[in-house]
Amino acid sequence: MNWGHKIFISFLLFGAGVATMLVISMREDVNLVSGDYYQQELDYQEQIERLNNYEALQQKPDFKHLVKDKKCILTFPSPAPADINGTVHFYRPSNSGLDKIYSIKAPSEAGYQFDVSELTKGMWTVKITWKSAGKEYYFEKPMAL
Repeated sequence: MNWGHKIFISFLLFGAGVATMLVISMREDVNLVSGDYYQQELDYQEQIERLNNYEALQQKPDFKHLVKDKKCILTFPSPAPADINGTVHFYRPSNSGLDKIYSIKAPSEAGYQFDVSELTKGMWTVKITWKSAGKEYYFEKPMAL
């Protein structure tokens, strides 16, 4: 075998390797942090204002994860504002397909309960956003299941 054949075989093997990597990468499932992350980046100043509004609260809501009962409880301080409207987002950084979003409306003295028994074990971030008295608030808390 002369050197021309060896070069041809090397290029052929390189091309086959590139084609194999292309097929493997096309089949890989890519989970983005968020489908609309560009818009979220543009709206980040509003998110900072929500965080500042939360930090300015004298009495902050309480979020507890009850491991034995496999539930989470969100309670607002008494007396809770009557016009609460928001969401509780159980965010899974490793797989956005597992995320759960619950809406919260009208305060409950017992708090809001969320069943987390169906959530996959691992690290989660609970993102709580609500609006009351014309102001928006946001806080998040890591949670391990």
